[in-house]
Amino acid sequence: MRKLMPSEAELSSYEKGPGGVLFKDITEGVGTAPKDGDKLRMQVTMFLQDGTMVTRRDGVEMKGVLGTRELPAGLMDGMRGMKVGGQRIISLPAEVGFSAEYRTALVAAVKGCSGAACQLDTEPVVAMVKLVGYEKKECQGYTDGISTDTSQLFSKGEVRFTIGSETCPEGNTEVGPGPKLPFGAHFRSRARFLRGRSRRTA
Repeated sequence: MRKLMPSEAELSSYEKGPGGVLFKDITEGVGTAPKDGDKLRMQVTMFLQDGTMVTRRDGVEMKGVLGTRELPAGLMDGMRGMKVGGQRIISLPAEVGFSAEYRTALVAAVKGCSGAACQLDTEPVVAMVKLVGYEKKECQGYTDGISTDTSQLFSKGEVRFTIGSETCPEGNTEVGPGPKLPFGAHFRSRARFLRGRSRRTA
């Protein structure tokens, strides 16, 4: 798969981000955009100006916390405002792109360079990005995904299960697009038990 860099005319219609980053939405996505501190999960395919792919495959998965420099500044800043399922083209100048530091950390995702010179140090790249999902900052490490209510056990023989919480619906991750259980989705289970009676045996 080869993809040429956007032309000057095409780039003139792109939105501008910090550090000379340019971007254009292809698909808007759904839900709310992640905030600083949220952990993003994305699929990325990158090309040099001549169309050479510099990710090891099409749609390589990467993860990074928004507002940090776990991934290159240009990539993270270029993803601001994206929603889950959204797709965006991001043009990254070399100075905010995949320097040697990031190539070493992401050796399984980004191809390295041989010799002293590397095109990724001097040339812009275009990244085709899809936001697959994200983990909210306040929910990272959240483990209490299901709670139980036994208050109706003896009166009605019911146990009520609740998935998620108001802060962390469905556990801790926003994923999509696709069907989601609403916050406070409840499952009711009827329990049979004996009230002061002994079971008769035949």
